[in-house]
Amino acid sequence: MNYPDRWMLGRAIPRIVKAIAPYLITLSAEGNVDSEKAFARSALQICKASAWICEETGDGEGAVLAILDALMTTNFEDSDAYRWAMQVTNALVDPELRADALRLIDRAKRRWKGEVVDGDYQGDPIWQIIQNMATGLGIDISDENSPLVRGLKIAARDDSPELILKNCEHLLVSLGAMGPIARRIVRTFNISTAGSKVVHCTLHNFHVEGQEQDAAYADFKRTYCDSCPDRKPRPDDWQYIGEVRTQIEAKHHDFIARLAGTPHGFRRTNQD
Repeated sequence: MNYPDRWMLGRAIPRIVKAIAPYLITLSAEGNVDSEKAFARSALQICKASAWICEETGDGEGAVLAILDALMTTNFEDSDAYRWAMQVTNALVDPELRADALRLIDRAKRRWKGEVVDGDYQGDPIWQIIQNMATGLGIDISDENSPLVRGLKIAARDDSPELILKNCEHLLVSLGAMGPIARRIVRTFNISTAGSKVVHCTLHNFHVEGQEQDAAYADFKRTYCDSCPDRKPRPDDWQYIGEVRTQIEAKHHDFIARLAGTPHGFRRTNQD
């Protein structure tokens, strides 16, 4: 911000934020909440610097782009990034730019709610990130017969248990057996969901394990949930992100720790 020729940086430095944003998804999927928050805070600071430079140099469109980049660092309204984006938007003098910024913010809010937004990429963003990483490492992601590729696809599909946890407040999903391929994926891609997953009922102490969490839950639901009188579904707009995820993980830390090394807990195995 003290650089005398900072006029050229207004639209340049947000490229850092565009690089950080996909990594935030990976950190979130891995449950690295503290690291995710730290990177998001740094990215927001870059957006603030970019907007300040753009405003100083009369680049209103650049300021709107900084607002859009800031929204890439969060996925809910109760966040510093969202509040800052609204503050800068409301301060824009040009009514057309302000309207454009409000439109972009509205699209972001709709995405956070899970709505399909026209013009958006509709593929799996986690799988897209994994594909990009694999290409950079020289891994042929098109080889459907490769155990590594199959493991990576499982890791992408199972990156979040949100859809399962919505069905009942007593449900929990944790990591189970971690075989050689799954451990290789952890080392190479820093993604731990290639191994098996365990669906738990924390109220009745029921457990079902499966290679893929959707299949494990289907079995669990058929065996336990369909006839359970204690089901407590979560609200339709409930999301397993941010503080909600942190609180759930803290609440069930001891529950998961007691299962470590057992047939229903996290453990290393010789086979995938």
